[in-house]
Amino acid sequence: MIGSCNDKGKTSSSVLQDSAIITKTAGADTAVSGCFSQVVRNDTALLEVENNKGNVTGVLTYNYYQKDRNDGTLQGEQTGDIIKGWYLFKSEGVMSVRQVRGK
Repeated sequence: MIGSCNDKGKTSSSVLQDSAIITKTAGADTAVSGCFSQVVRNDTALLEVENNKGNVTGVLTYNYYQKDRNDGTLQGEQTGDIIKGWYLFKSEGVMSVRQVRGK
């Protein structure tokens, strides 16, 4: 199940791939802003993102079934329909960082 809280009649699609949320928003401009959620079986991913002239920031949460939840922030850049950046998150009380890439 995929959901979006985008407005203005835009549609979105998302997939979860290699621990990264992949999101694409349809519309005249390809800038991704808004909030997105995805449920795959018992796993969920939530992303709230803002795009300011290609600089992307937001909050990203992964909640994998029977694993600890990851809560963190995303900082990156959007080029075309690709977002590349860094996910700084806390899991099991430990802060970590990993590179993410999404389409």
